[in-house]
Amino acid sequence: MAGKQTRVSFKRHPPPRKSELLQLVHSNVCGPLK
Repeated sequence: MAGKQTRVSFKRHPPPRKSELLQLVHSNVCGPLK
């Protein structure tokens, strides 16, 4: 049970990380463009 719960936590963590990375890339692309 503990293993399954950890897996769910792991699956829930990636989304926010991806969003942060996308924002960072967008900022990097928009930064130099300005």
